[in-house]
Amino acid sequence: MQAARPNAPIDLAFTSGDAGALINVAGAAVLSASPQQELAQNFVRHLLSAEAQEYFATRAYAYPMIPGVPPVGGLPRIDELNPPAFDLAKLSNIGPTVDLMREVGVL
Repeated sequence: MQAARPNAPIDLAFTSGDAGALINVAGAAVLSASPQQELAQNFVRHLLSAEAQEYFATRAYAYPMIPGVPPVGGLPRIDELNPPAFDLAKLSNIGPTVDLMREVGVL
């Protein structure tokens, strides 16, 4: 939005213990059953390359997962964030979310 409307009255703010500072990293792995081990390993290496991480940062506004590729749009670096103490594994119980989604008619 800031790129499209530079004078928009919005800004980014991260406070101590801010839930907006939680990071949930997407993962990639090579399955041992894959008949294309080398190709799959090359793809995972590519995902972790500076070129791919810069693409994710500039096109998807994702946080880069390797050193040397800075976040975009005025975002602080990951090591500058002060997220709340929260066990992301607690989010694995999706039952209440599914119930709520059914209740409001989304599912």
